[in-house]
Amino acid sequence: MKKLFYLFTFLPFCLFVSCTDSHYDLDQVDATVGVGGDDFSLLKNNTTEEIPLEDIFNIEESRFVHIGENGNYVLTGTNTVPFNMSMSMNPITISSAATREKVVSIDLKDFSSSENVKARRAVKKELTVERTLASVEYESTDIPEMIEELDYMQTEATMRMKVEFNDNVLKVFKKMALVKIQLPKFIDVGDITFDGNPLQADADNCVTLVDVVPPSVGYSTVTMTVKGIDLTKGDDKNFVKFEKGKRLYAKGDMTVFVTMKLEDVNVFYLEDPYIFSAKCTAEMSDTKITGLEGVFDITYERDMMGKLIINSYPEFLLDPDVRLRLYDPHIDLVYENDLPVDGIVSGHLVATDRYGNHFADIPVPPFKMKGQGKGVVSLRRVPAPSTEDSTIVAIDNIMDIVNILPCKVELWDVKIKNANSGRSSVKLGYEYQSNSHYMLHNSLSLAAGGQVVKNDTIKELHDWVKDLRFKETVVDGKKGIDGYMQMDADVENKIPAYITITAFGIDHNGDSISTDRLNFTIDKVVPASLDGVTPSKCHITIIAKAADNDVFKVLDQIKFHMIGAASDENGQNPVEGIPINAYTQTIKLINVTLKKHGKIVGDFN
Repeated sequence: MKKLFYLFTFLPFCLFVSCTDSHYDLDQVDATVGVGGDDFSLLKNNTTEEIPLEDIFNIEESRFVHIGENGNYVLTGTNTVPFNMSMSMNPITISSAATREKVVSIDLKDFSSSENVKARRAVKKELTVERTLASVEYESTDIPEMIEELDYMQTEATMRMKVEFNDNVLKVFKKMALVKIQLPKFIDVGDITFDGNPLQADADNCVTLVDVVPPSVGYSTVTMTVKGIDLTKGDDKNFVKFEKGKRLYAKGDMTVFVTMKLEDVNVFYLEDPYIFSAKCTAEMSDTKITGLEGVFDITYERDMMGKLIINSYPEFLLDPDVRLRLYDPHIDLVYENDLPVDGIVSGHLVATDRYGNHFADIPVPPFKMKGQGKGVVSLRRVPAPSTEDSTIVAIDNIMDIVNILPCKVELWDVKIKNANSGRSSVKLGYEYQSNSHYMLHNSLSLAAGGQVVKNDTIKELHDWVKDLRFKETVVDGKKGIDGYMQMDADVENKIPAYITITAFGIDHNGDSISTDRLNFTIDKVVPASLDGVTPSKCHITIIAKAADNDVFKVLDQIKFHMIGAASDENGQNPVEGIPINAYTQTIKLINVTLKKHGKIVGDFN
């Protein structure tokens, strides 16, 4: 008889408390019931201890849920393998123009005494001439659309120039007092040599040589590397022109200024026509543009940008009725990016359940990903100020991502566009790298519509109840049972959730028993604590009633289903944003009483 009363009275309420310390004394109950009155009461003024959620929710070895130091349930998840992404822009190569030749002539008539006597003028002591040694001109139509404005180009190019003197030059010139080579100002000169000797251009891009002796081999060479082209420098004759998406055009002259003194000339060899010349041959290599400075519209797309894998859910999150609508879920994208421009990233979050179904697809507002650095982009519901290293992106319906338990969360259809409105620099031919991984770290705080579930089962009941019989009745020719079990208790609930309880029987084949045959009635929903500290209070009645005695022959289990929801039974009055705590949030039963209504027939000693 003790087992019978234990089954039909106290154990149904284990749904609330999972474990109890009832201190009920069942030894005083007579082992034979059914002789005498139809009603029976016991267990008055009995109270349980406060049962913490830690004893109700078993998180076992879940890697997804753990209890923090303060007792709050915390949800964590991360992908251990970072997602790597690369982006590169091809170098621009400008093909060289054909080799150019130019003959430079110098008239030394003013150094001739005979000519000056004829003209009745004095012989000049010094003479300066200006000549164009070579011209630079090239263009390219292979211009990436991403370039909005162009200020400077880093280049790899070499110009070689050979100046061949005729025999008269070698005879007449002892030396040239001063030679200045003026380079186009848009050329950023790297190394420059004259006959193998290193030179340096001044701030005006001018190279100066003093006392230049014509070489005995009959020619001189100038070699110059071009490390850059500055589009902000130039004039009407020397310039670089950029037309967005169309072409890049450069034009410039290399000019030489030669100053000669009379004492440096072998006047004996000055003869009519007094013209001395040199042939200049200029050759420019292909120009490879390896870097750009300016304003860019860099856009690139990816199918996805990493994934967050979540598994090892605890039991109280696995039930189909679970709706893990968190009040403020945080999905953090932790990244490192060496692209030298800030990126604006857009896409949409897609959540996949453990069966491979996509159950949520949420557009993500464009967010900023810092270039050449590290940072965190935190996708969440409740807005917060961004910082230098953390960008907060508020998404009002991000709770849908965890409405059903996700196995996988991914960012799909990613488009990244540079955020820089000002000028920046990029390398061409360089593969920029970025890597990222996701993190989920949130307290278990429910929003409206969210709910967790606790299931409990009383098993192996068949041997206990198979011979149970209530007094049978016949009403209008229909058999029935005149009796049921009832438990009453006052409830104090510190859990910030409305608690709904249902129960049903399972037969020895594992099938549910119809509620028309065996019905458990719980009269109300236990109200939620509004702050997780102050208990709500209510009185609750549980009634277990069978429709026929034959049901006890097949009854093997009783299953209890408890839903802890943020909203009440009408979907109203939500209690939101309060972390669920394993230690401080409890449920307590006060003044538990048990009543049997009707007669139980039989001896169950």
